[in-house]
Amino acid sequence: MSEIPDRLKAALAHRYEIERELGRGGMATVYLAEDVRHERKVAVKVLRPELAASLGSERFLREIKIAANLNHPHILPVYDSGESNGFLYYVMPYVEGDSLRDRLSREGELPVPEAVRVLREVVDALTLAHAQGVVHRDIKPDNILLSGRHALVADFGVAKAVSEAAGRQKMTTAGVALGTPAYMAPEQAMAEPNVDHRADIYAIGAVAYELLTGHPPFGGHSAQAILTAHVTETPEPVTTRRSSVPQGLSDLVMKCLEKNPADRWQSAEELLPQLEALATPSGGITPTDTRPVRSVSGMPRIRMRWTVGVITVLSVAAVVAVIGVLKRSSAPGHLEGLDRVAVLPIENATGDTAQNYLAAGITRELITELTGAKVRVKGYRSVERYAGSDLPISEIARDIQADVLLLGSLHRLGDRVQLLLELTDPTTGENLWARNYEAGGDEFPVLTRSVAQDLAGELGVTSSEAPTVRADRVTSEAYAEYLLGKHQAERYTSDGFRRSIQHLTQAVAIDSSFAPAWAGLGYAYEIAASYGFAPAEEAHANAAGAIDRALALDPDLGLAHLALARLRQLRDWDFPGAEEAYQRAIELSPTSEAYELYGWFLEQWMGRADEGVRALEQAVEIDPTYVLMRLDLAWRLIGARDFDRAQREIDIALQLDSLYPETWAAQATIHATRGRYVAALAAIDRYGELAGEDVVGWRGYYQAMSGRDAQAREALTELEARGPDDLFAVVSRASIHVALGEPDTTFALLEQLMEARQAWSWFRAEWDPIRDDPRYRALLQQIGVSDR
Repeated sequence: MSEIPDRLKAALAHRYEIERELGRGGMATVYLAEDVRHERKVAVKVLRPELAASLGSERFLREIKIAANLNHPHILPVYDSGESNGFLYYVMPYVEGDSLRDRLSREGELPVPEAVRVLREVVDALTLAHAQGVVHRDIKPDNILLSGRHALVADFGVAKAVSEAAGRQKMTTAGVALGTPAYMAPEQAMAEPNVDHRADIYAIGAVAYELLTGHPPFGGHSAQAILTAHVTETPEPVTTRRSSVPQGLSDLVMKCLEKNPADRWQSAEELLPQLEALATPSGGITPTDTRPVRSVSGMPRIRMRWTVGVITVLSVAAVVAVIGVLKRSSAPGHLEGLDRVAVLPIENATGDTAQNYLAAGITRELITELTGAKVRVKGYRSVERYAGSDLPISEIARDIQADVLLLGSLHRLGDRVQLLLELTDPTTGENLWARNYEAGGDEFPVLTRSVAQDLAGELGVTSSEAPTVRADRVTSEAYAEYLLGKHQAERYTSDGFRRSIQHLTQAVAIDSSFAPAWAGLGYAYEIAASYGFAPAEEAHANAAGAIDRALALDPDLGLAHLALARLRQLRDWDFPGAEEAYQRAIELSPTSEAYELYGWFLEQWMGRADEGVRALEQAVEIDPTYVLMRLDLAWRLIGARDFDRAQREIDIALQLDSLYPETWAAQATIHATRGRYVAALAAIDRYGELAGEDVVGWRGYYQAMSGRDAQAREALTELEARGPDDLFAVVSRASIHVALGEPDTTFALLEQLMEARQAWSWFRAEWDPIRDDPRYRALLQQIGVSDR
């Protein structure tokens, strides 16, 4: 075997300098290498020669290509793959850290909170992969890498490539097991032909069993003995081997390990919220380390340890007491002029990673309060990517266009909480201001408001603009549900808003006087209604009730006014009232989201494209690295018919995240405006591939515009079959009929949308050919707007 590295070096010398072997397994050998082109360390996995010979390069590279398109923070990305001189290989980042196998070999069973965190991150990765039709087939501790505090799943696509090429056999002619016996589902062990994503669920159960007990569910002296046990034996309950494991967690693991796939959790998406629930304060997982820690100051990056007891983790702030100023000028307002602030994610150094949602929630609340204090603070979407980052603070500040960074760490002292904050000059690393806040009791909102008031004063914001510290009392349980609800809403998916509504409903049930939870609930219902995530009439009614309650409790909540604006716009068609509410929301809390929605209202509903663009420019200034804001600005520019500038924003979005689906929808629109319909079709297909959605309506429109009438009419037939209740299909049909030169049918469909009170997209570029038709203007008059 000694000659293989030399041959490999010669084969890959044009791209990679092989340095040394890192490890080997049943399928591949891993080498540390230098990526010559990009000057970075990488891990090159090279399939065993006999396996590569039996596979063939075409099938292997096709499966690796699919895996390379999985973009998720807990999936180890694939940089490159190829075939050279008989070697099949693929290239990944070199992760300096242990695999989960190394950790288990060194320590045995893991602390319960740590095990739950790892499982949650792995299942989160599988949720994305399964949604894109990718099954891992070889989940095991060896394929889970630990980078800092996070888990990364590696080797997507490899087992699939091998199994497809090997004719669905358990063993290849090279003698390589397709999967690892200790973690293989019974249907894999029996070489059943239709193994699906539920095999990964079984493997998660086997990995979880080992994390919690120190041993896989089955052992044996041979691979065949282990495979037989998976098919015929029932493992001992987790709690039998480790009595300290919560019963709910044990039950979750044992359900993963059911022999019949139909008896397991049916998807990673179903399993993920069960793990999230176990990680919440009510989930029964309590950290063991509750020792107080001594605070440390004077470092450019705060690295202070803190501990949190789950039962009292949110019981804070009966009276906020500033117990120490670490480093501060005596003159208020001495930082005036440093007006672009970024709050980097508050560090959770508890050792209980189940509390990460709490640290993220505190970060969001600080941003919200500072925004209300008229501090120019960057949005959460721009800073969340830097959680736990080791990038130099100067680079972070440059990326997000910030003058000054607020760094923080949360600590536990008995039944009280400490929040240590430092305001740092990113160019020099100097601490400009630092303060240690201590609080106890059940008035947590006072803590973040107190911070915002102090910091606003330091930055030269006048006292009339600074927030008033109100003694808003909220129970720890209600606040936990509130933070979880906000976290779920950030996902902007149907499931995310469903869970958000559940958590926020629970928050107001626990504490009916908690105005922010009512506002969040109203907003979540309104999004669910407008995106089709819930029946519109019922969701609007629930939103109205929650918004009224929020404003009665606190008339100055920006989010409540934002939800009210959407309600007036989408349900009532009260456009002057909607605009008034949007402006009030921005006055109270000028978030990127408020500017974004106001810009959409102005351009898509009011036909005031230039004003819509200006609103989105404000949103991008707040969240410059949030790809969705860049794309919304591009859409507003398309509405303003400024296609060149829209293309520049799309180019930036592609640099930020080339796998974000809507980027390709916007790109397709730009191609179409320039008559490049073949390119438009390719871009919209890419959108459909990434989003997992059919694009028959888009394709039909581009086909009609390019003169492919027969294909466009095939699309119309498919859309018509979806019936009148599919309003997106109705809009697509209307646009295709415009492109086919059939305005009468288009107007009949637009009337249908009007009757359904779906007045969105009146000012789309697709309607340009009918904009001068009197029937178009008559439609606009029905909703009280004009084509300006």
